[in-house]
Amino acid sequence: MTVLGATCLVCARIAFPPRLVCQCGEIAWVDTVLSAGYVESLTTLRADSRLPRSSPVVLATIQTPEGAAVIARADTRLVGRDTVRIDFEADALWARPIPN
Repeated sequence: MTVLGATCLVCARIAFPPRLVCQCGEIAWVDTVLSAGYVESLTTLRADSRLPRSSPVVLATIQTPEGAAVIARADTRLVGRDTVRIDFEADALWARPIPN
């Protein structure tokens, strides 16, 4: 599924997730596809020991070429500065490596 941000038609700022009002005060937006970027940072959330079959979750902050920062679940093989594709999968936003 496509991941959409929004570009302000007045100041060209990219918002993810899309907002009603831009930081510049305008409300005119156009959809912007956010499909790839690079890993800016990774964070691992520990498993919840109170829940059966709970496992750690890795989150990545992805910087897109459009200028938006996207936080997504990350493939465990990712490292910093890896190039990734961004998409929805099983009702979650995921960052998956793009093969070189």
